[in-house]
Amino acid sequence: MRPVRVPLALLATTALVLTGCSSSPRGEVTPTTGTPTTASPVTTSTTTAPKPTATTVYAPTTPQASADAAAGALVNFWSENNRSAAAGVASPAAVAALFASPFPGQYIQERGCSAPADGPTTCTYANRNTGSLYEIFATQGRSGWYISSVTVES
Repeated sequence: MRPVRVPLALLATTALVLTGCSSSPRGEVTPTTGTPTTASPVTTSTTTAPKPTATTVYAPTTPQASADAAAGALVNFWSENNRSAAAGVASPAAVAALFASPFPGQYIQERGCSAPADGPTTCTYANRNTGSLYEIFATQGRSGWYISSVTVES
């Protein structure tokens, strides 16, 4: 039988594959020992944005010619305890906020409206007996003015 000659480079490569290797900081190859590790499985997830929900925008059934007229109509309906008529000129939240307080009768005082450069016009009423303030915010819509919100300060 003839002897088999195996090149030295093939022996070195085989030795590295069988024992494993790693690089040292200076680039030297150092054999490693130990148990081989397995890679963790890769997981992916998909996030779906929620679909927008429809919002209801208040549309007045009896819009008014001015902010002052809208505020005056709401206060008048409040004095009559007429929520259904108030709902024609004011949003449900505005009606609920104002009607949560009892109408002060003769003690109600109109203090006028002020229109900022942007945003709703504020019409202020006061209760002369208790000092409470009613800030009524009027917004101009396509068909006229309506009350978008009310803030009661006691």
